[in-house]
Amino acid sequence: MATELFSQEDKLTHINSIEIEGPIRDSMQSIAQWTRICSISGFVSTGMGILNAGITYSRYSGYGSSFGTSVLLTSFVTVLVGFFISLFLFHFSRNLTRSLEDDDQESFKRSSMYLKNYFRMIIVLVIVSVILGMITGSTTASAIFRLL
Repeated sequence: MATELFSQEDKLTHINSIEIEGPIRDSMQSIAQWTRICSISGFVSTGMGILNAGITYSRYSGYGSSFGTSVLLTSFVTVLVGFFISLFLFHFSRNLTRSLEDDDQESFKRSSMYLKNYFRMIIVLVIVSVILGMITGSTTASAIFRLL
C-alpha cells in the first residue's frame, strides 16, 4: 500500500514538472535573446517617440490653438503604451533566461505570465485600432462621398 501511494505521488510530481533539454532549450534561449533585442528596440523607439513629441509640441504650441497640446497628449499615451509593451517583453526575456540558467520553475511561470500580458496588450491594441479604423474610415468615406 505504501509503495503504491509513493508511486502515485511520484507520478503526480513528474506530471507537474517539465524538463527542457537539448534543441528545445536552445530554441528557448534563442527566443529569450531575440525578445530581449526586440524589447530594447522598443525602449529606443519609446525614447525617440518622446523626442518627437517634444519637437512636435514646440513646433505647434505657438499657434495659439490646442493642437500642440492634443498632439502631446496623444504622443504621450502612445509612448506609454509602447513602453509597457516593451517592458512586458523585457521581463519575459529576463525571466526566461533566468529559468533556463537556474532550472527555476518560478521564473519560468513568471516569464509565461509576462508573455501572456504582452499578448493581451497587443490584442487590446489591435481591437482598438480596428474600431478606430472603422470609425475614422467610415467618417473619411462619408466625407469623400459628400464631395462626389
